[in-house]
Amino acid sequence: MKTVANGASVIGFMHNVGEDEVATRPFELHRLVPMARVLADFGSELFAFCPDQVDLDEATVAGYTVGRDGFERCRRAVPAVSGDWYLGRNRTRRANGLSRRGYHRWARRRGLEIDSDHRLSRLLKDKLRTFTVIEETAPGLHPPTRLYDGSAAALEDALGQCTRVFLKPLRGNMGNGVIVAKRERSRIRLCLYDAGRRIEHSARSVRAATAWIEARRDPRAYVIQHGVDMPRHEDGAFVVRTIVVDDGERWRPMHKAVLAPPGGDVANTTQLGSNHRLSDLLIRLYGVAEAPTLQARVEEASLAVARAFDRRFPGRVMELGLDLLLDVDGRAHLIEANTKPGMMKPGLPKDGFPNIFDLSADEMVVYGNLVAPHATYLAHYLQTRLTSGGARRAA
Repeated sequence: MKTVANGASVIGFMHNVGEDEVATRPFELHRLVPMARVLADFGSELFAFCPDQVDLDEATVAGYTVGRDGFERCRRAVPAVSGDWYLGRNRTRRANGLSRRGYHRWARRRGLEIDSDHRLSRLLKDKLRTFTVIEETAPGLHPPTRLYDGSAAALEDALGQCTRVFLKPLRGNMGNGVIVAKRERSRIRLCLYDAGRRIEHSARSVRAATAWIEARRDPRAYVIQHGVDMPRHEDGAFVVRTIVVDDGERWRPMHKAVLAPPGGDVANTTQLGSNHRLSDLLIRLYGVAEAPTLQARVEEASLAVARAFDRRFPGRVMELGLDLLLDVDGRAHLIEANTKPGMMKPGLPKDGFPNIFDLSADEMVVYGNLVAPHATYLAHYLQTRLTSGGARRAA
């Protein structure tokens, strides 16, 4: 492996794919190619690496640059500015003895910048802290959420304020472990979501419902979140999945819709939800005339959330993944937020493009609509961090 000296314009992109996996995980590498091409226009070079490959004594790391026809492996100094994005499944590697959080601390001590800020990631993993931040800056945007103490009184109180409540792990897990409770006449209907399965039960009382919940939820801390009365499509709930990216000048929102299976209240692809273009679904639900207004409300809510977290971490919010709902009155509500959003996938091949370096005409259309815009915004953000030390964003 060759060792390459860093120039002044090297930008890092941290990932979570092992050396032996790079050739077999093409879907996760889609971002790197358009990012590298955009950065090359600025005179910068993209260098992708996994933190567990860093030599902590020499501050060098093995990684990849993007060549004309493929990825080229080399070793170089750890870049001064890096984006942090998992290109593979989320797992902690410790080849150099550091956890991911430990690596962030090591980098800060050396004056190396990593975006997004790891402290923001920790905040957003906590649903209660997320609710608190949003409630302070945009009251009413996030449904009421509080810690669930496992008592019948807590469930009774929540169901007294809305017809449907969601009990969620405090630190989410792709919809797994979520329990939905809704009052129907004199009974409480319950549904546990886990890895695409739905386990349903009908309880005669709140006390009986609480006992069923306590017997089936995992031992982690839970929150209880008020449900939102919303329209359904084909008897399934839907969420608006938004990626909002700071391109160095302004926030750039991108949207899709995720539709739950018939009868489902949790719209997540892990729970067998399906991806749809947001504009198509809004037209089917509200008609051609109303759809643009509703999409504008989604964008307004997305930007309000981005501004709320940017106030906490000025210029350090590279991108956010948001789940929003539209209620029966057409108002948008935030229900989830994270710093590692997936890509916009309606129309993307399930296993990725066979060769990201040699796309067919049809693949180029999908690539241009879905992959390239997201990667371009990320590249602009990182270039801004490298050249100015702070993102410049329009008010």
